[in-house]
Amino acid sequence: MPASKTACRIFAALTGGLRVDEEQEQQGLDISDHDEKGYSM
Repeated sequence: MPASKTACRIFAALTGGLRVDEEQEQQGLDISDHDEKGYSM
């Protein structure tokens, strides 16, 4: 377990965090991260 926490902290430090901002979450991660639509309704 300590190795997992350490790995997550290193990853978060290198990438700017583990969470996306609220605007990206509302827009949808498929569009904001991948510029693709996962489904159409």
